[in-house]
Amino acid sequence: MKKLLLILFLVSGYLFSQDNVVKNSLSNSAKAQSEYELISNTEITSSELESIAENDELYYQTLNKYYTSSLFFYHRLLLRGIDTKKPQSPNLEEATTADANTLSKYLKKAKDLAKKFNNSKDNGNDIIDIFKSYENTIKDLRTENEKLKLEALKAKLDSNNQDYLWTLSKQLIEENNKLQEEKILTEIKSNQEISSKIKALEKMYSNKSNFTSSLLSLDVGGNVFFSGNSQVSNDANFLLGLNLNTAPLLGLSESSFELFGELNQFETQYSNYLYNTNLYSFGLNGIVEDVFNIGGFKSNLKLGLGFFFADIKSPNQILNNSNYRKTSYQGQMLKLELAFRNILRNHPLEIFIGYRVLFANDDIIYSAPTEFNIGRQTANGLNLGIRFNIWNQYGE
Repeated sequence: MKKLLLILFLVSGYLFSQDNVVKNSLSNSAKAQSEYELISNTEITSSELESIAENDELYYQTLNKYYTSSLFFYHRLLLRGIDTKKPQSPNLEEATTADANTLSKYLKKAKDLAKKFNNSKDNGNDIIDIFKSYENTIKDLRTENEKLKLEALKAKLDSNNQDYLWTLSKQLIEENNKLQEEKILTEIKSNQEISSKIKALEKMYSNKSNFTSSLLSLDVGGNVFFSGNSQVSNDANFLLGLNLNTAPLLGLSESSFELFGELNQFETQYSNYLYNTNLYSFGLNGIVEDVFNIGGFKSNLKLGLGFFFADIKSPNQILNNSNYRKTSYQGQMLKLELAFRNILRNHPLEIFIGYRVLFANDDIIYSAPTEFNIGRQTANGLNLGIRFNIWNQYGE
């Protein structure tokens, strides 16, 4: 009967500690620091522990204190998002047999959790105020604790119900702990989702934000092509281009490739005659982000492969003279481009400079006033322009 009363005392102490754990978990970091200093500075010798174990009431008070401290730091670690093994409650033998080794065991567990808490990073301070709404939950838990005390009081009248009482007490304690953890984890998850959305908005509208990738952009600039034939000279020309990044549209996180299309219009002079050329090209660009940064400018490098088609006509064709026929040729194109954009101002503009090579598959023929065939040629070109990012994707 004496052991039964001692078990009831310990169970009551456990339930009281559960209530305090929830309250302490919702307190500020100053209280947690105070609890850490209290338990970490507890130095007690083996002989002192033996002395405590000789007094049953003092033994149970000390055991309950160390176990309660373990639970306190366990819940504080949970609030910081750190996965920690839950402290094991004293078993029947530890609760009914006063032993200095048992006290030493639970003191060590409390110190280990306190040290782990002190060394961890506090990720939960910004949501402490949210947990103050747990008052209703705490009231419910107190009601459950009162029910448990009533059951214990009834069971005390019959010593044969000792095993039943102990099993029931453990079940209620575990159910209460589970309820507390589920509530806390649910609130943490909800707060993390809200925090992620807020960070995304802050990133989008911050002065230092920058879009992850451009889905659609427009190029406007100029080109100068240099022919392999010394008798052919090309004037600086107009460049218009369009770039499409399909990776985000397909749900892919990486955006290392894009499709491109370009139109170049320029005048060519050959043997004192003037010709107009329209050059159309399309292909695929490979993108390397963050090649290097200069101040507030971020750079990217593009390497492109594609095809081109060109048509040549003499200005005399405007007079509908059938003697001046339109000619054309086609081939492959290799391009290399370096672009810069300002990440501090989040401008939708980029400045680009590039180099390209045209490999003609056909003979290049100028048809007016007589037909000039200069054969297959390889042309080099330099380009400079501005890119307008029309459609951007934001994110981390």
